[in-house]
Formats: sequence, structure tokens, C-alpha cells
Amino acid sequence: MGGAYTLSQCVELRAEQVRSIKDPDVISVHRPGHLSHLSPPPPLLPPSPSSKMARLVAVLLLLGLLHPVLSIQCYRADEFHKKIVDGNLVCLAQFDPQDGTSSFSGLQKIPKRFKDHEGCILTTRKSRNEETFAVWECVCSNDLCNQPISWSQFKRNGYTLA
Repeated sequence: MGGAYTLSQCVELRAEQVRSIKDPDVISVHRPGHLSHLSPPPPLLPPSPSSKMARLVAVLLLLGLLHPVLSIQCYRADEFHKKIVDGNLVCLAQFDPQDGTSSFSGLQKIPKRFKDHEGCILTTRKSRNEETFAVWECVCSNDLCNQPISWSQFKRNGYTLA
């Protein structure tokens, strides 16, 4: 009977062979005990405290590198000084209509009163002796968008920075 197999021999041979598909176009036959690449991956160990610390350090370094990219430059000016400051989220301009003064700076956090919009709003403040007074406040979020201007120019612009 040379190359012929009985039905029981075919079943036994088939039971010894395991088919696995590595690539949709390639089928390979493996012998029992040679399936190491098909075994499930070993269970992952919980991260050690040192690996958690390493991840935290990596995230903080990444944030430190992105901060200058995500921040803007603003004018910082009052009656005495004028300079450009870095690392701000928004620029601020304040105008006091009573005495005609203005000041300009940058902020790293958007004030709650400006959460919904940019632009200028008239706010009421209290002095140290509890007197109330009006102040125009403007926020903007482009580089150097708070170009120092006078109270009279702000008024001529229709109470806007532009």
C-alpha cells in the first residue's frame, strides 16, 4: 500500500498537526509543542513606582517643552514701565475712565468674567476703602494684541482695542 493511509492514520496525523495563519496568504503547519508564538502573552505586571515616576517626569518635561509653544507674548505697561512678557495665556488691558489711566499685562489664566468671550467689558471694582469705581477690562489671545493705547484712543475706538 506504499503511500496510502488508512482513515485512522489520517485522523492521527491530522491530530498531530496544528494549522495557524500568520499571514492571510500563508498557512504554515506546526508540530505539537512548537507553538510558542501562538501562546498568549505573559500577564502584564503592575507598573512599579519607579516606572510611574518616570512616566510622570516624561509628561512634565513634555509639558515644559510645549508651554512656550502654547503661550503668547503680551505688553506689560503702566505709567512708568513698558516691556514684553512671555508665557501668557491671554493679554489684558485695563482702562480707568475716572482718571484716564491705562495698564497692560498678561495672564496665565482667563478671568471667569471672560469665560464666554474675548473683548472688552465694563466692570465695577471696590477700592480699599470700599468705594466702587468703573474699569474697562479687555482680554485678547494673540501675540502682542494688547498694544498700549491711551484712554482717549480706547474711547475713540468704540471701547475696543482695535
